[in-house]
Amino acid sequence: MRKGVYNVKIIEENNVFIGISLGSDFVAEHEWGIRGIKTKLKIDSTKIGIEGRKIHDHSNVVYFEKNELAILRTVDSYELNEIKSFSDCLTRFLLQIPFNKDNITCTWDKDDFGIIANKKYVKELYDAFKVNDICVCKINSKSNAFANTSLSILIASRIPKDVIEEMNKVDQKAFDLIKYEEEIGLKELKTRNINKKDWLALSPFFINYEDKIMKNNLKQKIKTKYDIRYWVNYADDKDYGWFTVEAIKKWLETPNEKLVDIAKKL
Repeated sequence: MRKGVYNVKIIEENNVFIGISLGSDFVAEHEWGIRGIKTKLKIDSTKIGIEGRKIHDHSNVVYFEKNELAILRTVDSYELNEIKSFSDCLTRFLLQIPFNKDNITCTWDKDDFGIIANKKYVKELYDAFKVNDICVCKINSKSNAFANTSLSILIASRIPKDVIEEMNKVDQKAFDLIKYEEEIGLKELKTRNINKKDWLALSPFFINYEDKIMKNNLKQKIKTKYDIRYWVNYADDKDYGWFTVEAIKKWLETPNEKLVDIAKKL
């Protein structure tokens, strides 16, 4: 695990504790997603909104107190009988006693997370874990409580209604994007890649998901009949930028021709 440096914070709204933002740093471990954490906690990411972020198992979560501090973290099943105390957990996982002004230290990677903080907060989180009332997620919200947060451990029943509605909208957009890419055949073309094209990123984005008039105007401007376009990085080992579905399709279907050359002809 790697320590969160930026945006480590207690998340509260109207003096109600909601959860803890674990923070992040410019390290690879914070760029690989949280697949292992989701597996440990049995989070079903096929669902939309809060239900796609809630835990359904807490058997791999441990909690220990020492004076005014407490540790909360995930472990592998074989480690459950080996961790007996606060200090054992501290030394075993190279966690550090917090020294910052908020008295909190958080670490995480794709497989695990760990929190050391004032036990009044950590105990509330642990109590919520015991009844599976926890969401693990990153929230992009207009709410001030969630401003500048990163991966967060939240008490699900305390998340404000407007934030839950934003979750639903974000997830619905993501599911619609996946469905649209499949319907136009681009997902299959990318997967098959019969002409062995090279890219680092080939990512679809809606041209404008919210505003139909603006979407149609932009579609006309960039000369596409589709509702999405692609951000491409390191295509053909060097090229990057925005490309239409038409250009991507032809590129994937045409051997020995570069994407930028195809785009210029369209």
